Amino acid sequence: VNAVKQWFLKYRNLLSQSAMNELLSILRVIFPQFPKDLRSFLQTSNSCPYELKSVPPGFYCHIGIKNGLRTIINKSSSMQKYLSQNVEIVLPLNINIDGLPISKSSKSQLWPILTSIDLDRVDKNIKKPFIAGIYNGHTKPTQVDQFLSDFITEFKHLEQNGFNVNKKIIKVKVGKLLRDAPAKLYILCIKGHTGYSACIKCIQEGTYINGRVAFLQTNAQLRTDFSIKNKLNEYFHKGISPFEKLNIDFIS
Repeated sequence: VNAVKQWFLKYRNLLSQSAMNELLSILRVIFPQFPKDLRSFLQTSNSCPYELKSVPPGFYCHIGIKNGLRTIINKSSSMQKYLSQNVEIVLPLNINIDGLPISKSSKSQLWPILTSIDLDRVDKNIKKPFIAGIYNGHTKPTQVDQFLSDFITEFKHLEQNGFNVNKKIIKVKVGKLLRDAPAKLYILCIKGHTGYSACIKCIQEGTYINGRVAFLQTNAQLRTDFSIKNKLNEYFHKGISPFEKLNIDFIS
């Protein structure tokens, strides 16, 4: 809370009060205890149930996957019915990671990690995304593994061990990775789509034509989950993606 207060005080001469109130409304999705109005917020206690940690060049707050799932399950009768009718529970979770600017006049941006349950036989409210963690800084996190460390660690634990709800052990698995192109390149640690050997579908190198790289082959060898995880095409990779620690198919 104190860090957010200091941010408001630092930029209060650059942003209108309505813009700051709009940011508060976004933060209230994560921290419901925050007041709606800036003037009230600046008078609140500095205590907060979540830890804010340094992730250069900004800060990260991990709210928790299990916390979000418990809230959804406890509020949904259809979800509780689904759990009671199944012996072994493995919830597929969609993951969406992307950056968004807070305002036009500031370079500050948020990178929320949104998670949602991917089930067909439950009411639509169950599928609403919840925030498992959020980063704030003037640019995206320098090190993607540091940014995603808490999220990946918790997801891997829930994937292997699960957690207890009403005497049922609930495990999770990766459903879909939902992201736009720049965010995809960032979290998967692969080359930009405009470079050589950058096609995510196949291994062709590409041809430089009129100032851009074109992928002209229609029968090139396709990439596979095995080839990506084992870095068989070294020019395609810029590092090791944190998601490789999870049980995930990078192609499907």
